[in-house]
Amino acid sequence: MDWTVVTRPVKRSLSSEKIERHEVRRPFWWNNDRTFFKINTAIVYTRLYNYLDSLIADIQPDVIHAMPVYGAALPAALLAKNYDIPLVTHVFGEEFGMQGRSFYRRTVMKKVFKLSAAVVACSERTKNVAIDFGANAANSHVLFTINLANLGPIQKDIARKKINLNDGKILLTVGRLVERKGHDMVLKSLPKIIKKFPNVKYIIGGEGPYKHRLQELIQELDLNKSVIFLGHISDDELPYYYSAADIFISPNRELPSGEIEGLGIVFLEAAACGTTSIAGKSGGTESAVIHKKTGLLVDPHNVNEITTAMTSLLDDCKLRETMEEAGLKRVNDIGNIDLLIKSVEQMHLKF
Repeated sequence: MDWTVVTRPVKRSLSSEKIERHEVRRPFWWNNDRTFFKINTAIVYTRLYNYLDSLIADIQPDVIHAMPVYGAALPAALLAKNYDIPLVTHVFGEEFGMQGRSFYRRTVMKKVFKLSAAVVACSERTKNVAIDFGANAANSHVLFTINLANLGPIQKDIARKKINLNDGKILLTVGRLVERKGHDMVLKSLPKIIKKFPNVKYIIGGEGPYKHRLQELIQELDLNKSVIFLGHISDDELPYYYSAADIFISPNRELPSGEIEGLGIVFLEAAACGTTSIAGKSGGTESAVIHKKTGLLVDPHNVNEITTAMTSLLDDCKLRETMEEAGLKRVNDIGNIDLLIKSVEQMHLKF
């Protein structure tokens, strides 16, 4: 099956290129912030509608696969209906948070789901929310993968030497510093953890608007010596931090706004580097972390439960190693991108 992909341009990208037998097109105008004056979204999607209209008439595709469901999928959905071509839409979870509270976006999503022959979601939770928004349950599927090209276990002592942390237990969280991720709950658990493991270090990678609140909490709990903010971690450095950590932890939670963790790709990345995870039992994490097999799922609002989970894994090396082995095996199976592509294409061939 040949694909023609239309997507946003990125820095130093070509406007059009061939990748094997597939074509990638990046229209230069598809960028809301390419000048000082923000281009109205309606103008961009009108241009996209016209661009796709011409492209569809030219290449006559058998299936249209579109995302995000509240944006580019709308002109694609309208054209799919006009041309009587099956539409498959893709959802990742973030659509149903703050963005999903907008009456306009909720209306758009419901319209797109109504016009969709099938929906692909990144987790069971995301699929179920999409169904609540009107997606056809019988034709809603969970498909996800992970790019393992730059990931893999590194011997722990080598990884720790690389990041200049050789002693003590290491807890790691990587991701945007936003309330949903649950960094604050880890901080609230740390005082009890420190009593048992005095040399523990909690490493936080990433930037975001919640950093100020986390810094306040560190001061309140007197955790300055135990918490390290790294800011952005490059792709080349990530495997060293994942491999150096004893536990990857992100007790993510659903916010009152409806914002959820769609899947939690970081848990799979940690597993790919041989590190087990503790995740919040919320959003799509149950698809990323298999409870008591590849990691632990906890009540993200319960400090005691989070503390107990951390203590149990830090205390029991054999349990941790068993989960690490199971997680690595699972993620290597999931990371078969060729198999994922085959699954998507088989789904398309049904229409």
